[in-house]
Amino acid sequence: MPGKKNYERVLKCLKEHVNMKMDFLIAWEPNDDKICPSSVASYFHKKGVEVSLCSPTCTPTKEYNIGVPPLTVDYQDLMEWLGCLLLGIKFQKENSVEDFMSSYELPQGCVHNSQVTLLQWSGFFTTKQLQDLLKTLRKYVESRSEMLWGCLHVQGFTDSPVSWNLQEHTFYTNGDNHYTIFIQPNKKFLTCKAYTSGKLLK
Repeated sequence: MPGKKNYERVLKCLKEHVNMKMDFLIAWEPNDDKICPSSVASYFHKKGVEVSLCSPTCTPTKEYNIGVPPLTVDYQDLMEWLGCLLLGIKFQKENSVEDFMSSYELPQGCVHNSQVTLLQWSGFFTTKQLQDLLKTLRKYVESRSEMLWGCLHVQGFTDSPVSWNLQEHTFYTNGDNHYTIFIQPNKKFLTCKAYTSGKLLK
C-alpha cells in the first residue's frame, strides 16, 4: 500500500534497478464491479510490457474406501495424513500387514470406507479469492451433517521472498509456507500453520 514502509522500500529498489529484466506475477481486483479485472493487463501492454494470462488449473480426484481421521487426533498425525493424500500415497487396508520396513499407518480412530473428494488448484490467488472459497467450503460442509470435516490447504510459493508477518523466507533451509483450515459441520474448526525456519545457512 502506498506510504507503507515495505511498499516504499520495494518501489525504491525497483527504481534503482530499472535495467533489470524479470518476470512478475500480478493479481489485481478492482474496487468497482464495473471495471474489468483484465484492464490491468491492458495498462501494462500499453506501457510496452509483454503480458500473458496465467489461468489457474484444477485437478479433481476421488478416493474411495479409505480411512479418514477425526479432528481429535494429534494435529501432526492429521497433517501427515493430509500430506499423504495430497501426494497420492495409497493407504494400506485396515489390519493389513505390508512387507515393507516403512509403511504408513493410519492414525487411531479413523472412519473407514470413506469417500474423499480432492480438488487441487494451482495458480496465483488473492486473499479475497481465498476468503470467498473458504466461505463456500464452510457453507458446503455445514449443510452436510454426515461429513467428518472439510479443509482448505493453501501452499505458498517455495521461493517467495517473504513468509508470515513479512519475515524473510529462508527457502534454502526448508521453504515451509502454508496453512490449513479444517471445518466441521458443527462449525468447529482447526487451523494449522507452518512457518519457515528463521535459521540462516552458514
